[in-house]
Amino acid sequence: MVSAGRAAVYAAALVVRLVLAPFFGHSWDLFIWVKSGELFYRGVNVYEVRSLTDFPWGFYTYPPGWLYWLGTAYAFSTQLNNFNLYVLVIKLPIIAADFAVAALLTKVMGIAGAGRLGLKAEALWLLNPLVIGISAVWGMFDSIAVALTLAALLQAMRRRWIAAGTLLGLGGVVKIYPLLLTVAAAFYAVYILRERIVEAAKVFAAAAAAFLLPSLPYLLNPLAFIDKILYHFGNIGSFTYWTVLSTLSPPPAIPMVSYGVFAVMLLLALRNRLKEKPEPETLLSISQLVLLAFLAVSAKVNVQYTLWILPFLIYYSLTRNWRLYKLNSALLVAAGLMFMAAAQIALAVFDLRNLGRIIISKEVEQATLGGVLLILAALLGGTRLIALFTDALKNGASGLWTLQRVTMVVLVVVFLVVSGLFPVGKGVVLPRMPVVVGVVEGVEALYVKSDQYDQSILTNKYSLTHLVLVFGPEAVMYDGDLSKSFRYRLSNDEWSSEDIRRLALSMKEAGLKPVLGIYLKSYYAAVHYGYHGYNSTNLINQYHQCMESYGEIRFHCTLESGVTLAEVFAEKAVSFASSHGFEGVYYLGLGWSRDGLVLDSVAALVNATARHAHGKGIKVFLEVDPVSTLHPNLFLEKAADVLKQVDYVVVVTDPFLKTVKSGEFRNFTIADYRAVLEKAVSVVGRGSVLFTVKAMDIVEGWVTPAIQLQTEVEAFSTVPGVSGYAIYHVNRYLPFRLSFR
Repeated sequence: MVSAGRAAVYAAALVVRLVLAPFFGHSWDLFIWVKSGELFYRGVNVYEVRSLTDFPWGFYTYPPGWLYWLGTAYAFSTQLNNFNLYVLVIKLPIIAADFAVAALLTKVMGIAGAGRLGLKAEALWLLNPLVIGISAVWGMFDSIAVALTLAALLQAMRRRWIAAGTLLGLGGVVKIYPLLLTVAAAFYAVYILRERIVEAAKVFAAAAAAFLLPSLPYLLNPLAFIDKILYHFGNIGSFTYWTVLSTLSPPPAIPMVSYGVFAVMLLLALRNRLKEKPEPETLLSISQLVLLAFLAVSAKVNVQYTLWILPFLIYYSLTRNWRLYKLNSALLVAAGLMFMAAAQIALAVFDLRNLGRIIISKEVEQATLGGVLLILAALLGGTRLIALFTDALKNGASGLWTLQRVTMVVLVVVFLVVSGLFPVGKGVVLPRMPVVVGVVEGVEALYVKSDQYDQSILTNKYSLTHLVLVFGPEAVMYDGDLSKSFRYRLSNDEWSSEDIRRLALSMKEAGLKPVLGIYLKSYYAAVHYGYHGYNSTNLINQYHQCMESYGEIRFHCTLESGVTLAEVFAEKAVSFASSHGFEGVYYLGLGWSRDGLVLDSVAALVNATARHAHGKGIKVFLEVDPVSTLHPNLFLEKAADVLKQVDYVVVVTDPFLKTVKSGEFRNFTIADYRAVLEKAVSVVGRGSVLFTVKAMDIVEGWVTPAIQLQTEVEAFSTVPGVSGYAIYHVNRYLPFRLSFR
């Protein structure tokens, strides 16, 4: 029968988790959980999703165990139509794993002869604010791997080697780290219990089988799978002293050095335990040392990794009178809490409204306190892991890494680092010009559906005059759910006309001019960091005679009524813009490589739009890409009459992307693009030409490196007669800062 004390602990732990879980989540990780689940549900291999050029965050880079649940959760979400419930569903296995860890911890302690302390251990785990924060608030699934690890150690204590190996392998299907403990289990079997070597082989074989079988569907493309699984071994974590040292040493060299040091420390740790008694607790001691050796020196340590070692810290803190060990354990947890609090202060990183964002509501210069706390937490946490390793190695005896000495080192390093890092640089500096347009690749790339919209992020972060909300062409032609015409979509929310009107009104109230953006292709699809795109089914069916391959639309196509599609579409576009509170129409997304056919189509559309917009306060923007044509200057001359009919001609200026993304065999330099801009000004006239700042596109999967982008901006902004620029794209994801002078 469950005691009243245990029932109270479990009830309190459950209530706290259920209250927090639906309303919080790590802005990037939860975004990955949502998009990975969607891709899995659609049958896409997430391990084949390529990483963005020059992008510092990976996509799904874990074994497939968690992915299977994400696909299942996404299937549930299609029936829920409530994002908060969807977040709760995603976290349910994590919450369940928290309770499994507590129960298994008591069993492990019982076998080790400390069963009387089981309830205290459960309370220290279940009510630990760091555990609650990582599981219920963050939504990170390390607890599942921890539960499988403890279950495996329980079996190894009972000398059930195949079961132990199998559970460690299944833990590895969730997170790689349980596979490290196959070494601890095998060492315990052969060197402590003096079992035959075949028992160690059983551990390794069972673990390998349990890991590989669930991974089989993805081993058809083993290179892509291995590349993603090993992703974390090639970069630096955020909860380690290496985060600071990476500013003083070449970052690519750090992981290699750290894992070499780990191998040495692992050998020392195992050698240290060769003469231990053949009893169950020895396995706990060996396992703790293996994990601490890794966490103490690995370059890749994040705050959630503290959960791996926490059950061991709880066990030894309750069963041993190791003063420094207990103090360092408490400081490690405190450092973890400090890190999470600092992340929230600096980046509002656990706010679901910021889902998918990397640099969020507060800019770096406004987050000095949070930034300093992050550095302090990383240094404190990293040095505590070293101290715990030496404590455990010496069974709690005092050593070199005393609290006083480490504190002095931390203070000196923090002083040097903060002095060197603050104030921060200005990132990519953009000029203040008469027209600064922000183009959003999809409404949900910037906004979460709400009754009220806070535009302070935009007004604080950008000096925009116009903001373009972009839709597929069907949005202006037919009533219904406008989200079906989003190129980028994050949620399952339906967006009505009233939602868009409310959003446009909030933009006006913040001093921004809302502009209706329309992609001039009938469909678009991209599988990258999620499944994105739209399909104009009704438009295609009704006007199929005007549709070309690759989504091109022939707007100069004559309908049975005797008018052109351009006339019908332009009237609808201007009417939609006026009725929804937009002050302009922005045409984009054409494939200009077929410039002859495209120009005839665009000429008809622009002419009709200019006529319908006249006298209604609707400005017309047209994106053109002369460099994609065979003869840019000749194209601009041929298109002169069309370009003069619009208010602003937006000339695509993307030399970096033309080379890297598009694979163009022609090498256009920045000087060539300047010449094209100068030609556009001479053709259209001064004050009507904008260039593009191609910063990032999460749908297509590219980021222009900050140094390259700065060079382009400085070159194009100084072209005489250019009146401004359009930023592609204003979104939640840009990994570097934009500032304005």
